[in-house]
Amino acid sequence: MPGKLKRLIGNTVLVVFVLVYILIAMGVGNIIAATKPMWVQIIYFAVAGLGWVPIAMLIVSWMYRGAKKAPADGASR
Repeated sequence: MPGKLKRLIGNTVLVVFVLVYILIAMGVGNIIAATKPMWVQIIYFAVAGLGWVPIAMLIVSWMYRGAKKAPADGASR
């Protein structure tokens, strides 16, 4: 698969994933954490706020897997 197509697919999947994740995290937080003490809410939203990062890292690593590296000196060939 060409690199540009792979990055286009990966970016699209990443944006859709983050939007869906945000909506689910807010819904769960509203149902579960809304009636809990403030410290529970802070912990929940801190964990939920960082929970998307490992999956995003997998998507980004897939996007750039097998990509050709540019020359280190910046010269184009």
